[in-house]
Amino acid sequence: MKKIVLTFLLLASVISVCAQYRHWEHNIYAGNGLIAEYKGKEGDPSEGISFVLGYGLAYRFSLHWSVMPGVAWRVIGPLGESFDGADDDAFWFVDIPLLGRYHTGVGKRNWIFGVGPALSFCVRNETFYVDADPRSPLIHLDKCKAFTLGLQPTASYQFARHFNVGLDCFICLTDQKLHHGIASGSKYIHSFTVRMAFNF
Repeated sequence: MKKIVLTFLLLASVISVCAQYRHWEHNIYAGNGLIAEYKGKEGDPSEGISFVLGYGLAYRFSLHWSVMPGVAWRVIGPLGESFDGADDDAFWFVDIPLLGRYHTGVGKRNWIFGVGPALSFCVRNETFYVDADPRSPLIHLDKCKAFTLGLQPTASYQFARHFNVGLDCFICLTDQKLHHGIASGSKYIHSFTVRMAFNF
């Protein structure tokens, strides 16, 4: 009987502790960073800049764990010389990540690590421009696919009650280049962004 009572009290305390940390949290974040574009066998990788503005709604269901779906506007470019001409590439994406996050503690001065899949939709595209062949059938056709699947790892440090700073990455997992049955090569654009977040 004594063991049953002790077990019940232990379970009750665990449930109480878990319930204490269950809450919803809004996260608004913005940041700047760099991108790396991998073109497969077509050419050397190129670099550029990125900007991100996003919102995430996190559910903290225990002391150390939370899940956070969200939506973000991500802008990349310029990427330097285009792979089919001399123009610069600049794209806008709307990303929808779903992150599982681990917290080292509560309150300020703790680390938050997250990872999860991200759906990415191209909402501003670029078109092919072939300077060497003005009659190329690629001219004025979109370069980037409308949908991309990515992986989004994150790491941030909560330095104040409502603020954290960290690094967000978007690792492209699928070829983003539209070939139109003509163009060759591939296009994988990876983003690395240092961002500030306000959470409440």
